[in-house]
Amino acid sequence: MKRRLKTITTNHPENPTLDLPCRRVFEADQRKVDGIGPMLKDEAVKAHEGAWD
Repeated sequence: MKRRLKTITTNHPENPTLDLPCRRVFEADQRKVDGIGPMLKDEAVKAHEGAWD
């Protein structure tokens, strides 16, 4: 899924996408973040469908 989110969100002016792996983002948070997975790529992408048009 590497870089796929950036492709989906393109250059959305209200929410620019960081080009970072989620693990690096989660590690930098001040709170613990639990990830759910692994997920199938198509399953993970569904949450973003239509949100960035």
